[in-house]
Amino acid sequence: MLLLLQVLVSVHGNSATATKLQTTRTISLSGDVSGSASFDGSKNVTINTDLANIAVLTGTITVPSGDAHGIKENISYPTGYTQKNCVPIAVSVNKSTSDNLSFGFCSRSTDWSGGAGLNKVMLTPTGINLYTNNASQDLISGNPVGTAGYSSQTVLNYKIVLMKI
Repeated sequence: MLLLLQVLVSVHGNSATATKLQTTRTISLSGDVSGSASFDGSKNVTINTDLANIAVLTGTITVPSGDAHGIKENISYPTGYTQKNCVPIAVSVNKSTSDNLSFGFCSRSTDWSGGAGLNKVMLTPTGINLYTNNASQDLISGNPVGTAGYSSQTVLNYKIVLMKI
């Protein structure tokens, strides 16, 4: 008991208050996920990460009134991505950033993905081609339209997710 009391009494200085580190340290993640944050012990830190082998492309396609198809050709590959070293793993097309009309996944670059509308991503040597086919539903009204196409000129937002292989 006396030994414990002597140890407790002899604690003093910075070790007694556990304040911030004298030298700030950087904590880093590397590999498939990368990110870093500086830590000095005075507060919690969050490390925002980036995936090394995933890229998300965003943009728009304008489809004329009455047309059931939208085409966006030669979308540029992200830096380091080519037709030979990546695959499309998902595609989403919707008419606004706030709607929930998001359609399907691609299992091969020539597949039409499922959903109310159909989308196809094709990788070419010169860029990425995105095709939309609205033969089954009008994205503006949500009503079936057969092959009549869109009820008015429509701007569609897209996201294409690529994975480097």
